[in-house]
Amino acid sequence: MRYKMIISYDGSFFHGFQRQPDEISVQQVLEEKLSLILKTKVIIHGAGRTDAFVHAKGQVVHFDSTQFVPCENLRKVLNKHIFPHIYIRDIKFVTEQFHSRKCALKKEYRYLVSINEFDPLKANYMLFFHDRININNIRLAMEYIVGTHDFKSFSKNKITKNTVRTIESFTLNVENGVLEFSIIGDDKAGVSVANGQSLTIQNVGKSEKFLLDDGEIFEVGAVVLNKNGLEIGTITAIDANTGEISLSTGDTVWQSGSG
Repeated sequence: MRYKMIISYDGSFFHGFQRQPDEISVQQVLEEKLSLILKTKVIIHGAGRTDAFVHAKGQVVHFDSTQFVPCENLRKVLNKHIFPHIYIRDIKFVTEQFHSRKCALKKEYRYLVSINEFDPLKANYMLFFHDRININNIRLAMEYIVGTHDFKSFSKNKITKNTVRTIESFTLNVENGVLEFSIIGDDKAGVSVANGQSLTIQNVGKSEKFLLDDGEIFEVGAVVLNKNGLEIGTITAIDANTGEISLSTGDTVWQSGSG
């Protein structure tokens, strides 16, 4: 029988979701604890693979087992074993046609940026940014990320052949000095946000002139940061006809249509 689970976890304590040979992961903990409870080997399949120190509120996973345990009973027992860094929000039986990754239609990624005074108790959950920032410029630049584009230049994974992804929405909510970016895209939208890198548009707000319209090419001074807030490049242009995105890293400009 197949179990579907919706889980949350604090990624600060894990080196990503996927099992690692020498580091602790969310998948490893779940598999070990479920195997112990059900007294049989369990393999977890996730809807996606978060990077090291990335958190999840509603990650969907599934596993198969010949052991029958009422879902609510299993949830309570498992939560006792994985407390406090992982929490099982829901468990239910599903048909064998369900697959957490293949059945995923959309994914949402959220990134928090604080312009408040640094707080070490929140440092694992948001990026602290203390330069001058222009929210209006940021919102304008975000509009060019929405749609279907080839995000090859964002990806460090050279094995991935198809890097065309659709971003359905890219929104920004500002409250009490915290910027919450939300990106909703197709089932592989993580690739379109740098294939494991976190995309946050920030330094657009530091530029007096960030947008240049010369017909087909829209230059966007958007800085791409990884999950630790380290700059990995700047979006220099998006071709309105082809959707190709150019990302500059140092002295090199990478175009999404080039190798």
